[in-house]
Amino acid sequence: MKHRLMIWKCNFFVFFTLALSLTMSGQAPPEYPYQVNYASNLNLGDGVVNVINNGSSAGSNIPIVGGNTYGDICVNVYVYSPDQEQATCCTCLVSPNTLHSWPVSFGPGNLLQNVTNPSALFSIRASNSLVIKLLATAATGAGAALADFCPRPDTPNGVASGMAAWATHSHPTNTATVAITETLFAPASVTSGEIAKLTQDCGSNLTHGNQVQCPACRIGGLATPTF
Repeated sequence: MKHRLMIWKCNFFVFFTLALSLTMSGQAPPEYPYQVNYASNLNLGDGVVNVINNGSSAGSNIPIVGGNTYGDICVNVYVYSPDQEQATCCTCLVSPNTLHSWPVSFGPGNLLQNVTNPSALFSIRASNSLVIKLLATAATGAGAALADFCPRPDTPNGVASGMAAWATHSHPTNTATVAITETLFAPASVTSGEIAKLTQDCGSNLTHGNQVQCPACRIGGLATPTF
């Protein structure tokens, strides 16, 4: 027992020393501009997406477009049916230290509000599920209107750091209640091929849908699903 306790103390000391050294040296874990999650059991309850900007792009946005040194990012959303058809796409300007959100499928401003791809919408409704992909890119910092700070999601700027996102999920139980969980979006490797796929699908959707996108995000968070 003493031997195990000594090993635990030793491991804790190594971990604490490493964490302290990283903090003091200014190093931080790598950030991921491309993150993925899902929604399921939408027949049991809606899901929500919450997004924040942790400010890591402030003063060093790469690339710095239009003099944007405040660290504003554009969170581009690409929604897919479970059989890999893109249903819709949109973008959201997220400044450092702000919180924005979308309901997934119900209520005003939900991600599926303006879907014009009938086959993708049929698949989502049949399976009560979908895939959500987020790509954080640099804001332009130009334009008179707030919407002008983010290009269309089919022509985004270069990737940017600072995005953190969560999604809620409904789960059936062996009782009459529905269990709800919330998970972080999973970081994923961003490749030129994947960005090309996301933007090409988005451009096709916007062309066929007369440039209708999923609604703009709302300010503030959605802590529980909208029913």
